[in-house]
Amino acid sequence: MLLIAFDGHDGAGKTTLAAAVAAQIGGTKVSPFGGTLGDFIAWNYRSRRYGMANDVALAAIRKALAEHDKAGALIFDRHWLSMFTVLPPRYRSSWRDRPFTILIWADPAATERRLIERGEAVDRPGNEYYCRVYRELAERYRVPMVDTTLGTLEENIARCRELIESLGPGRSTARR
Repeated sequence: MLLIAFDGHDGAGKTTLAAAVAAQIGGTKVSPFGGTLGDFIAWNYRSRRYGMANDVALAAIRKALAEHDKAGALIFDRHWLSMFTVLPPRYRSSWRDRPFTILIWADPAATERRLIERGEAVDRPGNEYYCRVYRELAERYRVPMVDTTLGTLEENIARCRELIESLGPGRSTARR
C-alpha cells in the first residue's frame, strides 16, 4: 500500500490537495485527527497531557490503517509532522514508521487570509509560530514542501504528484 501524508498548518491547503491527489491516483483520503478526536488531542496537548495526546494520535493512525487495509493508496490529511509541532521532542521516537510526507505550506499572511475566509478565528502570533515551526521541521526531517502561496491549484496538485511519482514503483514509503 502506498502511504502518503499531507501535513501543514490550518489554511495551508492540505485538505484540498490531499482530496484532489487521492481522486487522481485512485487513493483514499483519510483525516485521522478530524472532528472531535482532533479537538480531544488538542485539549490534551494544551493541558500538557502529552502522553495521552501522543497515544490517541498514534491509535487514530493505526485505526485508519486497519479500516483501509485494502486501499491501494492511502492519503493522510495530517500525520506525524503535525504532532511534532505540538509534542515535546521526547515523543518523536514513538513515530518510527512515518509515511512519505509532503509539507503543504503557505506564508502567514495567506494562511491568515484563508482562515478568515473560512470564518475561523485567527491568532496572529500562533499562526506565525506554526508556519515557522512546520517549515523548520520539514527542513530538519527533509520533508519536501509545496508552497501554496505560489502557483495555481492545478500546478500545486501536479507538484504533489511529481513528488509522489519520484518514489518510484515498489519503493517503501515508510521512514524510520
